Amino acid sequence: MESLIGRYWKELQQKIVSEQVFYLFVMLIFSEGCRCMKGIAYSGKFTQKSFKMSFEDVYDYDFKVAVHRFSEKVDWVLVENDEEIQRILGDVENYISTYMRNDVCGKGEGITEKMDVLLQAVLELEGWSGTYQSTPASVQKLVAELLSGSQAKHMLDLCCGTGLYGLTLYHKLSRENPALTFCGIEVEPVLCDIADINLYLHGVERGRIVKTDLLALPRSTVEELADLIVMDIPRGNNVAETYDRRDYRLIHFDKQHIYSDWIFIQDALYRLNVKGRAAVLATSGALIRLNEKGLREQIVLSDWLEAVITLPSNLYPRMGIGTELLIFNKNKRPERREKILFIDISSYYKNEKRNMCVVTEEGIYIAGKCYRHGTELSGISVMLKSTDLDADTCSFKPIQYIQLKEEERLDSNTTVEDIADIIRGSQTLTKIAEQEKGTACFINIKDIQDGRIIYETAERIQEGHPAYKDKFRVREDDILLTSKGSVIKAAVVGANPPPAFISGNITLLRVDERKYDPYILLEYLYSGQGQLALERIQSGTTIRILSNASIKKMKVPEYDKELMKVIGKQLKQNRERYFSEQKRLTESYQKERQKLLEILKEEKDGKDFY
Repeated sequence: MESLIGRYWKELQQKIVSEQVFYLFVMLIFSEGCRCMKGIAYSGKFTQKSFKMSFEDVYDYDFKVAVHRFSEKVDWVLVENDEEIQRILGDVENYISTYMRNDVCGKGEGITEKMDVLLQAVLELEGWSGTYQSTPASVQKLVAELLSGSQAKHMLDLCCGTGLYGLTLYHKLSRENPALTFCGIEVEPVLCDIADINLYLHGVERGRIVKTDLLALPRSTVEELADLIVMDIPRGNNVAETYDRRDYRLIHFDKQHIYSDWIFIQDALYRLNVKGRAAVLATSGALIRLNEKGLREQIVLSDWLEAVITLPSNLYPRMGIGTELLIFNKNKRPERREKILFIDISSYYKNEKRNMCVVTEEGIYIAGKCYRHGTELSGISVMLKSTDLDADTCSFKPIQYIQLKEEERLDSNTTVEDIADIIRGSQTLTKIAEQEKGTACFINIKDIQDGRIIYETAERIQEGHPAYKDKFRVREDDILLTSKGSVIKAAVVGANPPPAFISGNITLLRVDERKYDPYILLEYLYSGQGQLALERIQSGTTIRILSNASIKKMKVPEYDKELMKVIGKQLKQNRERYFSEQKRLTESYQKERQKLLEILKEEKDGKDFY
């Protein structure tokens, strides 16, 4: 279905801008959905009049205003008079109609469920243009699973967009609680109108959409506090706002600027009643930035944070950054008070089209099990006392505390500083005027590939360069780590290296072989546990940094020293054989390939056709 919708979308994009395509697709979904509910059919041109006529028997004034305003977003003069546009819209309308009226195609789903599927597909396509980012379906399902069984009476969907995210949870809860009310809050006028129509088509009688800028200074009081709040903080626009001391939500903040994601978080807590819960989707920066440390500390002191769940990356179109789900609860169960559950399901994903992924059913099940029962699973979840949070940062990052628990299981008192010298590379510019004339290699991140140092790609420096010092020169069996970037790469220096020096993006570990073996340390850094340990000690949000101070304190496994010498020597020999054989096979392949191509070349009288 998504591929067919995508094909129509691309066809229409050749005629009109993406935003107009989005509006027209939503209108087609809504108008056909409304007709299906009434059991009527329509054939003819798709026009502004035909869209409005779909709702002609609805007498609610606010609803009619929303339909009218939404319809005005389209350039109907162009749409109604272009034959190619009308042909495409006719095809789309026929497909939507068939999908909604056909139980086989719809897999037995109701009309509203089918509308949701279509709308989700359209929102994903719109997300690639960067205009509107909608909460992925798998994330909606996860939140609905975690918050099911809630006895809420009043539900809020903050930054609601089209309302799709909140409505998923609302329908699950309202089956057991028909009196549940729903309110969506959104700043974009057109999304407010879309959400208004969506609410009507979903049969939400006790619902409304309110246009409000949550970043603006709030009223001193809220009309009605909520029992349950969901919010997906808008992505791609997290900017530093000037702190306003009149803002009641930020009474525990004392900096000059505050990032907008924390204004959204504080707003959710401000609107939550004394027994309420909130599920907030945010990016990783909100969990670790020092700028908002005081706000995190106040939440911990109030004992409002119940759980933090790390989700996979690449869930949103054009957004490769990670996603965190924070669950706040102002009325925790006695056994969960003064404790926080940290869960990491970032590895529970499956890839989908266009470099996007979804949370797997197993990931949703594991997160639900851990959240409901407070279950601790090795490498996945840990229940921590509030007093055990990192005192320096008050970090909410799950991987940090999950790794701490794994290190406790490691049962080791040995740290990297106990066994190795740690040297950060030269903090000088890599670009120099006469680098081609130099004879020494200047190693940077790009020169570490697949566990090896590729000297051929490195820049060259002369003896007079500031990095040309013995302190920064690599030696056999040194371990090099990349100290910047989201992906940490490691390599070991082989025998007889050329004159080579490390840049400021590289950290060198020179292992004291009387205390530890460098090849065993390298294997630990490659391991899943080692990668978790390195990720935990990285700092920064936009640019991830691995500092010497953090590396020093990282624990490593303890082994018998004599055994390490034997195993380490064999690991080194095995590694050298592997790369030697790899080089031989590559050279043999290239040589044979060239010979075969030369034969073809001669056969075709020297014409280079391949």
